[in-house]
Parts: sequence; structure tokens; C-alpha cells
Amino acid sequence: MRIRIGWLCVAVVGLLAACAASTSALQTDSAPAVSTHMLLPTAHIFQQLVANQVFPLTPTPTLLPPTPIPSTSAPTAQATEIAIFTPAAAEAPTPVAATTPGDDPALLEALLVAMINQVRAENGLPPYQHSPELSGAARAHSCDLAAHGLISHESSEGRTLAQRLDGATPPWEWPSENIAAGVVDPAATVAMWMDEPPEGWHRRNILDVDQREIGAGYCYAADDASGNHHYWTADFSRRGTP
Repeated sequence: MRIRIGWLCVAVVGLLAACAASTSALQTDSAPAVSTHMLLPTAHIFQQLVANQVFPLTPTPTLLPPTPIPSTSAPTAQATEIAIFTPAAAEAPTPVAATTPGDDPALLEALLVAMINQVRAENGLPPYQHSPELSGAARAHSCDLAAHGLISHESSEGRTLAQRLDGATPPWEWPSENIAAGVVDPAATVAMWMDEPPEGWHRRNILDVDQREIGAGYCYAADDASGNHHYWTADFSRRGTP
């Protein structure tokens, strides 16, 4: 009995040995197994793409050398002589006397005539002859303007110089007139009339070569809403044939 069991054990051991040999032979003839530690091809590809390639979203512009920016600093100014033409101021006649609102109107009127004749002499012209009749008409007109705060060659009733002189004997020919307001001094009044272009009527009346006589009128208004207060009139004319 013991001999059978021994032989049975030997047989089992031999059988196991044979199985082991057969298994070893099978492993030698088949393809080598894939190692669990090797990277899969897919993983290897992604690893290489990430490591070696870059895919920019937009093309990278080519860097150009910087363009020099011109200087914005202003050039150094150089001194240059510039000739400036300044027209000579009109030479006003030298005032004969200062005036105030209390001065005698007849004196101021005489000063106005004197200043006009002085300007005529400076321009090579004979003096005007003073006419009391023209002076009466001129003063009446100045006082009419002062009473109504007007500056006009027509009276407050709408009468022109020719109409105001109408009926004189002998008659007045080609009467003309200068007026001014707001000026105190006779010399300043004449200077204002002369400060006109050559074709200005006030200037032409003063330098007229055909007129012969002159009359001046001055009037002062203390209560003048216009603020002028001082009113001047100069009438020019010549006598005609009766």
C-alpha cells in the first residue's frame, strides 16, 4: 500500500514537471509580451507634439528696425529786423485857448473860425471871411440840436441849410455845413473834421477853393440826455448876384 502511494507521488511530480516544461516551451515560441512600463504610441505622439511644436493663433509679425522720429523741437529763432510802417498822425492845429462850458459862445465861435483858417493857410489857401449872418444861422442850428439832442444837418423842423438861408439878399450860393457834438475844444473839433479821407465832406468844406465866407455857431446844453452837451456848426457859402 505504501509502495503505491510513493509511486503515485512520483507520478504526480513528474506530471507537474512535464507541464512546467511545456509551458516554458510555449513562452519561448510566442511573441514577447508588451511591458506595462512602455509608453503607448498615442501617449508618445502627444508628448512629442507638446514638447517640440508650437501652433500660434495669429502669425507673428516680422520685427522691423525702429523708424527714427523727427524732432519736434522748434528751430532756434534768429533775430530778424522787421520794418514796421506807422502812418504819421494827422497834425492837429495848436489850440488857441482851452474851453469850458462857461466860456462865451462868441469867443468859442471865433476860435473855431481861426482854427479853420489856420488849416487853410497850412494848405496854401486864403482865409475865409467871417460872416455874422452865417454865424447867426450856425448858432441857431447848434442850439436847436442841443435842445433836442440831435446830430443832423436838418433842423428839428426838418429844414436844410439852404432852406434856413432862403430869402437872404444877395442870396447864398452852394451853402454847405459841418456839424459836431460832444467835443469841448474848437481845435479838437477841427482836427476831427480833418481826420477824414480827402473826399470826406467835412474836410472838403474846410479846404474848399470856391467858398468865400464862413459862420460858426456853438451851443452848450447842461441837461442833455445824449451826453453830448457841446454842439458845433460851421456854415460855408458865397454870395451870389442879386
